[in-house]
Amino acid sequence: MSTRSYSGTWESRASSPTSERVVVRQARAADVDAILRLLARVAGERRWLGTEPPLELEDRRRRYLANLEPGSGAGFVAYNARKRLIGELSLWPADASTAVLGMIVAKRWRGRGVGRQLMEAAVAWAKRVRLRRLELAVFPHNAAALALYRKFGFNEIAYQERAMPRKSGEVWDVILMRKEI
Repeated sequence: MSTRSYSGTWESRASSPTSERVVVRQARAADVDAILRLLARVAGERRWLGTEPPLELEDRRRRYLANLEPGSGAGFVAYNARKRLIGELSLWPADASTAVLGMIVAKRWRGRGVGRQLMEAAVAWAKRVRLRRLELAVFPHNAAALALYRKFGFNEIAYQERAMPRKSGEVWDVILMRKEI
């Protein structure tokens, strides 16, 4: 995506349905440690992400910082009124016209509009940099995420049975989704 970089910023200040103020903006290098802590907490739930603990934090830090470089991908963060990170969405370049989306939201903030605000930021950014599509993978049991992605125009492009081996020995199905921009 090097020819389609976007150097501006995107920021949204909105209230969640519970009327607590949430700020969504593009991620910066200073956010990375908080992002990794949130990732570790959500991964520790062992239900929503392909990533499971223990996490290799230094490698993830390096890759995330590289993704924030101009001409690469993008990240968006959501902070509450107490300036605590409550959500993050990353767009990782797949090719010059496609980015792969990943999102995490703190447990107590799920169902309160944070994911919607992060998705709005990501779709607006993708349009500005003239991407043609966004893609993602989601587990079939993640009904809330599936509903949000469908609301934003993502369509199922593949259902992969037994595609994600888990440390527990289980192997989970995965739904691949795509949104044309």
